[in-house]
Amino acid sequence: MFAGPRAACTRPVKWNVDPSTVSARAERAWEAAELDRVTLHECRHTFASLMIASGVNAKALSVYMGHASVTITYDRYGHLMPGNEAEAASLLDAYLAASA
Repeated sequence: MFAGPRAACTRPVKWNVDPSTVSARAERAWEAAELDRVTLHECRHTFASLMIASGVNAKALSVYMGHASVTITYDRYGHLMPGNEAEAASLLDAYLAASA
């Protein structure tokens, strides 16, 4: 886990929690809610996917995900960012037209 983007420094937070304890608790919650099981890892990827779909930029997502570099974010989630080339070209065209 990492401190949020508003923190003065984003550093790993040390947790003294056994991952199997967290997984077991999550499993009980899924069962109690009568929902299909979703792993915490799947939740993490879903969070990233929803952030991308809502328009969060890769650098901000990188911070939220705790990635050491935005390159990791692009390598892992870049395929979810299709069409950005066309959008970038349109933005540049609009900028150049306004500057003329």
